[in-house]
Amino acid sequence: MNHAQAAELIREALPEVGKRGRLLVQLIGHMESSYGRGWGDTPGARSFNWGAIHGTYEGDYFTSVDSGPDGTYETKFRKYPDDTAAIQDLWSLLRRRYSGAVNLAQRGKWRKVSAALYRGGYYEGTSKDPQVNIQRHRTGLLKRLEQIQPLYETPSSLGTGALAVAVLLGLGLLGARAWSAR
Repeated sequence: MNHAQAAELIREALPEVGKRGRLLVQLIGHMESSYGRGWGDTPGARSFNWGAIHGTYEGDYFTSVDSGPDGTYETKFRKYPDDTAAIQDLWSLLRRRYSGAVNLAQRGKWRKVSAALYRGGYYEGTSKDPQVNIQRHRTGLLKRLEQIQPLYETPSSLGTGALAVAVLLGLGLLGARAWSAR
């Protein structure tokens, strides 16, 4: 799945959520599990778990290995029936348990999101030094932000609809001038 396809799935799954909230879901979904496709040939294949979220979803789960500061460990990860359920659950979890990170994202404070997620316990990282874990996460998040954010921007502050009308009107005026010059 490419970034544009993921953005469209998120828009359809979360129509009431603003652009920055949807962008946060997309950044986490790509970073944690390549939009639920990064589980490879493991029990997590076809789990649609975008956020690498531990636990169960409506009683369904798969067991896989995760890593933390003390090494690897086996744990339960949520298994979803489809992308929509996974996206909606990730957003619900972020709003409910990581509202500080959501608020930062909604204000465009992307450099601070990783620290808020770490403090809230969303991820552990593999270093025993929290600052190293936060910096690694921030680097990955900002790299993805640079790649994905353009999908959420409009070419004009007026919006794409107004821009399209302006372009069509401009073309119409050019056509009228060309016709009258004959």
